[in-house]
Amino acid sequence: MKISTLYARFYKSLNFDYIAKAQANEAAPWERVPDGRHFPHVRIQLEPDITTIVGSNESGKTQVIDAIRFAVTGEQIARRDFCRYSEFFGVDAPVSFPEFGLALSGDDPETLTRVNKLLGLDEETHLTTLDGLRLFRRVSDEGQRAEVHLPGESGTVVDVPSDLVEQWAELLPEVWEIDADIALPDSVPIDWLLDQSADNALSRTERIEAMNSFLEIQHFLTSEETVTNNAAAIAGAVVKPGRANPKRCTQLSVAADLLFRVARIDQSNVRELRQAIADGQEGYVATIIDSMNEQIELHLAPHRWWTQDIEFKLLVSAGDHDLVLTIRDRTGKDYTFDERSRGLKYFLSYLVQFLAGRPRVSARPRLLVMDEPDAYLSGQGQQDLLRVLSTAAHPDDPDFQPCQVVYVTHSPFLIDRNHPTRVRVLEKGDLDEGTRVIGAAHHNRFEPIRTALGQQVAEATFVGAQNIIVEGASDQILIAGLNTELRNQGLGGSPLPRADVLDLNEVVLVHAGGAPHVPYMTYLARGRGEVKPPVVVLLDSDQAGDDAVNELHLLAGTGKPIIDAELVLRLSDAAQDANCTTIEDLVPWAAARAAVQHFVRTLDPDIALPDTPPSPGTTPLAHLNALIAATDSPIQCGKIAFAKSVVACLPKLDDDDRLALCQAFAPVILELSRASTRAADIERHEQIRQRLARSMRSYRREQNSSSQRHTAAVFLDELESLIDDGPSYEPLRQEVCNLRHEFDLTNDLGEPFQEYDRFIQRFEPILNLLRIEELP
Repeated sequence: MKISTLYARFYKSLNFDYIAKAQANEAAPWERVPDGRHFPHVRIQLEPDITTIVGSNESGKTQVIDAIRFAVTGEQIARRDFCRYSEFFGVDAPVSFPEFGLALSGDDPETLTRVNKLLGLDEETHLTTLDGLRLFRRVSDEGQRAEVHLPGESGTVVDVPSDLVEQWAELLPEVWEIDADIALPDSVPIDWLLDQSADNALSRTERIEAMNSFLEIQHFLTSEETVTNNAAAIAGAVVKPGRANPKRCTQLSVAADLLFRVARIDQSNVRELRQAIADGQEGYVATIIDSMNEQIELHLAPHRWWTQDIEFKLLVSAGDHDLVLTIRDRTGKDYTFDERSRGLKYFLSYLVQFLAGRPRVSARPRLLVMDEPDAYLSGQGQQDLLRVLSTAAHPDDPDFQPCQVVYVTHSPFLIDRNHPTRVRVLEKGDLDEGTRVIGAAHHNRFEPIRTALGQQVAEATFVGAQNIIVEGASDQILIAGLNTELRNQGLGGSPLPRADVLDLNEVVLVHAGGAPHVPYMTYLARGRGEVKPPVVVLLDSDQAGDDAVNELHLLAGTGKPIIDAELVLRLSDAAQDANCTTIEDLVPWAAARAAVQHFVRTLDPDIALPDTPPSPGTTPLAHLNALIAATDSPIQCGKIAFAKSVVACLPKLDDDDRLALCQAFAPVILELSRASTRAADIERHEQIRQRLARSMRSYRREQNSSSQRHTAAVFLDELESLIDDGPSYEPLRQEVCNLRHEFDLTNDLGEPFQEYDRFIQRFEPILNLLRIEELP
């Protein structure tokens, strides 16, 4: 049995699917609330093997993991978790419970037999597959029951009484979590391995402190009289330290799993080791430890998983009261965990938890969940963890059954690009909308995943939330370098307004790898979903740039351009110089010569370039490369090397030369900044328009002439709350105000809304106002 879909409604930020509510014509039976209204669940489709939940902070990723647990077990579903901005959360009525459900799949005969028996289905009506079967948990003060919706067109619903709910839970896969916050401990007390109580969980430091305290009062123990006279001091010194906290005990449990469940060491050997240490039998102790390390190497095989060191080993050594865990790397030297990266002990903990918990063929199936395992791991460590998770879903050992895996992350290194269909992107809605799942996130590899990640990571792989696409890396280097200079130094000592330069923490410069690739990169960056990140394009003023502009229109497919024409900038227009064809042409002669001389001297210190300016029609870079060639040197300065050298030479330029360079780039950066702001305004306006349109459709669908005037007044209040600030939206705010006064929606709000039809007819002018062309 697999879980094909998770349903959640009114649970924290998983309020309801407001997109489906606005679009659906008919509601499924399970999507209605008791008063008959349509409130679709937030639905997350799960892959049969691995599902990756991606989202920015506060998008509800962790809540998905909790929702899976609630839906499967039905345990600890509490009122306090009800969505607090839901319209059903109010003090005038009892707070309800959040709702969870599952859609199932599979055709295991034994499971089907048990399901048919629980549903009371006979041979004529029995299920031959679980595909499409839905189980919803309904919690109330009277207890918990389940509601099963059978697959097919019949829409049959079977109520499962509270006394049978637990039997359903036993049929579902067991939720198994690898705790991402637990690292493998540096050492584990031997007594704790034999008796796992909190009293035996003291660390080596705590034990040494206790022993030192005892030694400090040993002179009080010389006679009965000294003991009596110093009873208080003795009692304070010998009082046991506080019990270990739960996290410490969990860490020690992972160490115990390493020894007993993964390495398959019999507990009697640990007991024998403790006795050998007490008896001072060092040779016997060494033999036992060697055998333990052989078992760890055989069954854990850490070098198989940790690709950063194929000779890596995890070892244990014996202390007086502890087993100490150490690492041996390719140098053959041993280190404690504190002497190596923190990520390694977390990765080893994840590996041990996986190997100790994976179900055997005859065991109950398990659904493995993991919450943000990227916090402690490097990019390569995350890639190694991906291999562990893949092994959980597709075991290479026939003794173990595959697990369904669900994990959440905001790291691009934990996204398997070979399987983009596994990715589910969560997006935090506005105000009361709550979290939504972006549909078809796998249709392209750049968006909306990169927006959910919210960070600049390898621009050619994941672009940012706001983007400027340029032709090549030299454009990217020069614009970024001069933008930083202008932000820091300004022009002639006068700081520039922040609106005249780019904020590279928010805007990502993405190089497409050449003008022919710009249209397709733009197409990918814009995405196919509802939310389209703002994009500005900068193209050279040459034939390749002309071709790219034409192709931007051809790629649209639907007849609508991928990007507004005003957001496609040509270099000569932005620079206000008709002779400027490429980004390198912007660099004045003095700065260009200094940059190329800097580059050449790193390769051949003996070459000195003459200060001979280029003739009209020759670019500085082409002229300088000709001067190099005249020295019979094979060196040539390419565009990327030139761009890097220009930025590197900025601090060394004379004030006049630096000013000339900055003045050449300032108009281009100003135009890019304005266009980027304009692109963001356009997309923000589009999102506001869609949100308002959804609200209008929902109101029109759910209300009628018998509705109270109060609902119309609340609706107008909602529209006002959605409208952005700024003069462009003033006509829209005025229209909403006119509606309120025209229909007198401030008085008699408890009366039926007799003018409902005319009120609805006024929606179209509002939608027309939303198609504002002149934005600031």
